[in-house]
Amino acid sequence: MCSQAPPPTLPEEERGERLIELHASFRELVTFFCTNSTIHGTIRLVCSSQNRLKTASWGLLLAGALGVLYWQFALLFEQYWRYPVIMTVSVHSERKLFPSVTLCDMNPHRPHLARHHLRVLDDFARENIYSLYQFNFSDSRDALGAEVPGPEPAFQLDRRIRLQRLRPLDGQNRVGFKLCNSTGGDCVQQAYSSGIIAAQEWYRFHYINILALLPTAHEDSHGSHFVFSCRYDDRDCHAQHFQTSHHPTYGSCYTFNSVWATHRPGVTHSECQPGLGAGGVSGPTWPHPWPPPGISLVLRAEQQDHLPLLSTKAGIKVMIHPQDHTPFLEHQGFSIRPGTETTIDIREDEVHRLGSPYGQCMDSTGSVDVQLLYNTSYTRQACLVSCFQQLMVQTCSCGYFFYPLPAGAEYCSYMRHPAWGHCFHHLYQKLKTHQLPCTTRCPQPCSGVAAVRGVQGAVGVQNYLEEAAERLNSVVPVKFTISSRTDAGVHALSNAAHLDIQRRSDRPPFSPEVLTEALNTHLKHPAIRVLQAFRVPSHFHARHAAISRTYLYRLATGCPRPDRLPVFERNRCWALQADCLDVAAMQEAAQHLLGTHDFSAFQSAGSPAASPVRTLRRASVSPDPTSPFVLPEESRRLQFWSLEFESQSFLYKQVRRMTALLVAVGLGALMPAQVKAILDSRDPLGKHQSRVAPAHGLFLKSVLYEGLGKRKWPEEVPACTLSG
Repeated sequence: MCSQAPPPTLPEEERGERLIELHASFRELVTFFCTNSTIHGTIRLVCSSQNRLKTASWGLLLAGALGVLYWQFALLFEQYWRYPVIMTVSVHSERKLFPSVTLCDMNPHRPHLARHHLRVLDDFARENIYSLYQFNFSDSRDALGAEVPGPEPAFQLDRRIRLQRLRPLDGQNRVGFKLCNSTGGDCVQQAYSSGIIAAQEWYRFHYINILALLPTAHEDSHGSHFVFSCRYDDRDCHAQHFQTSHHPTYGSCYTFNSVWATHRPGVTHSECQPGLGAGGVSGPTWPHPWPPPGISLVLRAEQQDHLPLLSTKAGIKVMIHPQDHTPFLEHQGFSIRPGTETTIDIREDEVHRLGSPYGQCMDSTGSVDVQLLYNTSYTRQACLVSCFQQLMVQTCSCGYFFYPLPAGAEYCSYMRHPAWGHCFHHLYQKLKTHQLPCTTRCPQPCSGVAAVRGVQGAVGVQNYLEEAAERLNSVVPVKFTISSRTDAGVHALSNAAHLDIQRRSDRPPFSPEVLTEALNTHLKHPAIRVLQAFRVPSHFHARHAAISRTYLYRLATGCPRPDRLPVFERNRCWALQADCLDVAAMQEAAQHLLGTHDFSAFQSAGSPAASPVRTLRRASVSPDPTSPFVLPEESRRLQFWSLEFESQSFLYKQVRRMTALLVAVGLGALMPAQVKAILDSRDPLGKHQSRVAPAHGLFLKSVLYEGLGKRKWPEEVPACTLSG
């Protein structure tokens, strides 16, 4: 028996299962792959050594596939890094009709058939205002005119509706009036935080009660003619291009509603620029060979005293609306102040709404459950007004004076309907809170022009302040009243303004410190800042309450050309070529201007002042310190001078005209005695009166106010500042 030898013993590290077998050479690896692989193409390409043609073919096929793959990757990365944007835009341009433009001079005149009743109302207004504020306002010039023969309607002023101090539920002291029902048991308060607004609304309520009694065909003449020139597409306007009318509260009106259209289709002609100004024709830059599209107007804007409590400011009321649409001046539009030249860009929004079953709208073939009182195209505003007027007739037995009447109805007046004001207030509150069926009865039109917006190109300090005040969440829109308006190019070192903010009943009023900080937070212009705020009585008016205004005019001598001025002094002074001025002669001439005089010779056309009489308290000529930004070599040849004028108020361009004459005296072109002769002539069109100093040298320096009650105002009370 033979014994079997035991197996050899492996080292300790070689004991265990073999998981991966590593080949000793690359040839051995390829041989193993060819023996065990089931990939047909790869075996023919790698392992077939007998057929070289197949190997070459498979090699070329692999190289081609890899090449196409890398090419597609290259295109993909190229597009990724280039970020291409492919957009297809289809633009349809067509000739657009120019919209209608309605302009009113904001000077309502007294109807001849109601002058006696309006004079009685003026006396009653004077009595109410004096009882509240111990202040008398003068009679209007129109009220003192001669009587016009003709029968006047029987009217008895309701003296129970007085202007008085009210204390509404929020506990704040307000000014307003009460409207009660027929028994007097239920009254509503028309309360306002501003005494001026309260007086206007109170006077307006009595005013429409008088107008409501006038016959329908009473004299309603156009009144004033305030359009000096009119051109459309560089052609003169004619009488058939506009209509005239008179609005009871906005005065004489022109409506330019001719069927005008642009000469050619195109996007550039979809914006029209009517230039509106007083005293100059607007001339916007237009880079094309054809005339600029739009209407260009030169208007005369002045404040008249026909109805002093209704016409409180000078300017032009403007509303842009589609053709054959009624202009609702009470709810829309904007104002343009006098003495400005501006352009207005027009944006027209056209919409197309889907009707049933997607929504409710009014198409050209449909009808509404409201009798339209306007003989114009359908608009939702006209439908709402018609619906409200019919509900007014049904509920209050009379119609509101500013809206057309349904057949067989009459206008409201407390002579015939003693409690109509109380009824109107409740009905109007329901309309504002959408509690009346008018909202559902008057759908939006399915297609057409949704809105025509006019955007003024001229933006001033008041625009920025009102834009900031919109962020304060006032119950009523905030309107700033500036103490002194300055022409374009004139600087203001300090100015004052007043505003009325009415917060919700659950919110406390702003403190002066919080109001100052809030306005500055929202002011977008870096050169405008509110320095200080004060709480004033409700009858305070920033323009009328000022007791003194001081203007500063800066001159520079020794400057051969305006472009030789230091860069920090450009547009800050009037550069004169003369090396010196006869300051003694200028001071002598200035003495002739001091005191109370008729300054008609120093006012420009378009002045809104009712009287040219002014009292000039101070007129001085003195050297002005050199600016620290002027280089020493420049300061040796330049001399700066300051002219200061102080008065309670000035006429339009009065300071610039007085400055021009004093400079003429300083240059030897006039004698001091000639200034006195020009003043006494009262002729604004004389030989020497055409001199007007440039606007960029003038600064409004300060506005002063008298102490009000126990409050002692600072020496200067600027409410906002525009740095030069």
